Amino acid sequence: MPVITFNRKSEVQFSLNDKFYRLETKGNKTLAIDYTCPHRGAPLFYGDHLGDKIKCPLHSNCFSKEKIEQRQLPVVSVNTTSFVITAEHNIKLLDKLMGLS
Repeated sequence: MPVITFNRKSEVQFSLNDKFYRLETKGNKTLAIDYTCPHRGAPLFYGDHLGDKIKCPLHSNCFSKEKIEQRQLPVVSVNTTSFVITAEHNIKLLDKLMGLS
């Protein structure tokens, strides 16, 4: 099973098999959250954050952050390094400034 290693000191956004993820720290736990719109496949982390919801940048539907945080990959963290466990190793790091036009 492939393991992907990230330094947790900076925000990391990546795609894996046509899904979009972002590493986030909640308390002492690091999460690899699936930020893919379930309707259109857009990366929701580029949408507007409206309180406890995120607005899809493609079709403006809003999704609960709580529900989004339930979709995640397993992560093991040691000091400032996070290891994401995946079934595939087809990963692409995404530029933080990448936007949708």
